[in-house]
Amino acid sequence: MKPLLQSDIERAMKYTRSNMAASRYLNVHYSTYKRYAKRYFNDEGKCLFDIHLNPAGKSIVKITLNRKEEKYSLDDILENKHPGYALQRLKNRLINRGLIIEKCELCGMEEKRITDMKMPLLLAFKDEEGNYNLENLEILCYNCYFLTVGNIVGRRQEEKLGNVRSEDPKNSV
Repeated sequence: MKPLLQSDIERAMKYTRSNMAASRYLNVHYSTYKRYAKRYFNDEGKCLFDIHLNPAGKSIVKITLNRKEEKYSLDDILENKHPGYALQRLKNRLINRGLIIEKCELCGMEEKRITDMKMPLLLAFKDEEGNYNLENLEILCYNCYFLTVGNIVGRRQEEKLGNVRSEDPKNSV
């Protein structure tokens, strides 16, 4: 493996917000990055590794750099150019980009499940027309989603079921 240069580490620090993100940016293991970053010092005599520390590990959106490009850009989706885009995927993309906060907008629930450490949240439209504008989207827990939107299956599915039920001769009085 070739050594990491001070210029490489400084470039990674410029484009990232933590040492872990810088190691991902350089595509090296964290311990390798740490070993080299502790060797180099800035003009003021401070260790590069210590300068870029984030001991709390908070307020940093983790963006995977080696991820394949999505088929549709997020801007196009939010401009309603792809109206059938899956809400679950959109929710994950908005959270990863830091455009929405991962907690229920109505009750403020932000507890994670013990089994997989994910928050059970759903993305919903504020109006019934399904506009994908960011102002029209809200993130809700399952309870608030059920109370405001209705069945978890969704309105469209309920409409289909409602049409089937109304045509069923058994249900007619």
